[in-house]
Amino acid sequence: MEELRKSFGVVVETAIHVPETPTTGQLGPRRLPKKPTAAQHLRAALLFIPAFFIPVLLPVIGLVYLKVSENVSIDRCTLRHNSGFSINIAMGNFTFAAAKWIDVAWDVIIGRGGQAALTWILFKVVQDTLVHIMESEDVDCEMFTTLTLSNSGVHTAKALSKRIWERKGERLRIAGLLLATVYVATFPTIMGAMTGYVTKEDSWVALYDGNLVDLKTWTEGVREVVQVEEGSKIGMDDWATVRLKDWEEITEKNHTILNGSNLYTVKNQTYNLGIHSLSGKSPMYTFRGALYPKTYLTLPSSRQCISTDHYAYGVSEVIWEIACVLQLLWTYGVYLLYVYANHASELCQAGRKLGTYRAVADLAEVFTKGLGECASAHEERVLHEQMSRRYRGFRYIVSRNGDGSMHLGLGSGGGERLRLENGDVYK
Repeated sequence: MEELRKSFGVVVETAIHVPETPTTGQLGPRRLPKKPTAAQHLRAALLFIPAFFIPVLLPVIGLVYLKVSENVSIDRCTLRHNSGFSINIAMGNFTFAAAKWIDVAWDVIIGRGGQAALTWILFKVVQDTLVHIMESEDVDCEMFTTLTLSNSGVHTAKALSKRIWERKGERLRIAGLLLATVYVATFPTIMGAMTGYVTKEDSWVALYDGNLVDLKTWTEGVREVVQVEEGSKIGMDDWATVRLKDWEEITEKNHTILNGSNLYTVKNQTYNLGIHSLSGKSPMYTFRGALYPKTYLTLPSSRQCISTDHYAYGVSEVIWEIACVLQLLWTYGVYLLYVYANHASELCQAGRKLGTYRAVADLAEVFTKGLGECASAHEERVLHEQMSRRYRGFRYIVSRNGDGSMHLGLGSGGGERLRLENGDVYK
């Protein structure tokens, strides 16, 4: 009996132990909404904040630089050989190591960091555009996998360049995506070419006596004076030199007209010049007892440039302006593609957009149908040939299941553009 009870107990335990159902923890059916939700609108707005920020950032940097340095004299020696695409706006006085670190930081943060942000944005737009195209047209497997599972600029550009000649109706959009991809791929190069460091050269002023003084010494020692043409009439020598400040005091503050006579007061003594007034030669510079014209520093022979062991960092104004224009065109062009795809696509409006997992799930289903259940041991070449024979291309189609629910997935064949109906349940 004990053995029978044990046997019976085993039988009973085996009978009442029910394994977990296959559906435990799996996804259930879903109704696809027709209109975008508020959360989708918010994500769409946040998507383009980095792209809108970058084209605004570059002009702002330029305006801040001009504002900060509008009263700072940039030594023309440092930039005397530069023109066109060369560095022509520079500032700072750095050692080679400091200038190099600034250059590396710019390339990494602005160049590579900016490229990463633009790549992420463009990847989303490419996926939304692909979904919209696949609602009405077939796309080959290579293009689908490249645009959904790879964010490499080279592979994306290659796939888009092939597609641009296949469908006339989509050439404009695909050409726009191709140009946007090329710009993202070249973004670090453009940013790197825009900036750089140049050897800093100091300006030295050549004096009449043949000596040289540095520009700082000249600026601190030079004085602005006026030559008094008839200085003997006011107790001076003819063509005597007086400081510009003293000349203005004599001819303005200490000058009065009494009964048609010009009275000038100099060192507490008043001189009556009658109907005549004092005249002086236009302001000049005096330095170490010698007179120099006020435009002396504009003469090519007045200054010499001597190289130093320091560097200035700056940008090329021409490349900077080109980069601003290209970034603005890229931003608003990609934004228009994004808006059009999300406005016209049924799947995008329903929130069923492409992503890594979504693309893998769609591909897994169509690959299982095309390759069967014995594909685990075959190599890449065989799988590629089998899928190429089975599917020349596929698109998103809707089919009805036996229980009345709908199924949305990849399939081949012609037909009308995909349409989603309100109230349908999708499995």
